[in-house]
Amino acid sequence: MDDSYCSTCGTNLKALWENEKKKESVEENTEGTEHSNGHLLKYVAILILLGIGFIIFGVSYKVPYTVEVEKEVQVPYEVKEPYEVTEPYQYTKDLTYEVVKAEAYNCGDLFNYILCLDVSIENTDTEGGTFTVNCVFETLNRILNDYDSGYIGPGEVKTFTCEADINFGEDVRPSYTIKPGTKTVVEYRTVTKYRTVTKYRTEIQTETETRYRSLFEEWGIL
Repeated sequence: MDDSYCSTCGTNLKALWENEKKKESVEENTEGTEHSNGHLLKYVAILILLGIGFIIFGVSYKVPYTVEVEKEVQVPYEVKEPYEVTEPYQYTKDLTYEVVKAEAYNCGDLFNYILCLDVSIENTDTEGGTFTVNCVFETLNRILNDYDSGYIGPGEVKTFTCEADINFGEDVRPSYTIKPGTKTVVEYRTVTKYRTVTKYRTEIQTETETRYRSLFEEWGIL
């Protein structure tokens, strides 16, 4: 009998040995494959964790950048605005009057010829004042001047007298002017004035604004 067979049971020992070797080889390959797969899973897990961390970092980390932004702003400006007010003002005004009588006559004597000029004035104003009568006596060869003044109350009449020492028979032409008293009158008028007023207008202005974006957005990934 061939040595590869068992003398007692007739089993092919060579084939049995080969099967055992194959079985051991398969077990060894299986253990090696399982061992390799374990390491691979660890590497995959590490890569997944690194990838998740990278994604979280890329999304959460903010990078500053600037942009030009147009905004509406209210800009103040000043204008001159007219307005009207009523205010008092005063001025000097002559008193009103009337000449009641004006008369020239000889007020001297035979040896002293004097020409007198009486002017009677009525103060027709509501206020009293000092009136002055200026007289002029004009002859062919000379001019003589005289005056008289005095206070006249409202509604009163006063006679003013001027005198000129002239020669008898001398041709004289008397005349007079009146300077009335004055009063201060207060009246009211509407005056346009100007005041500075602050107004506002809308303008478009460009401003530099700082914003933030993720690292992925900076890289253009998102």
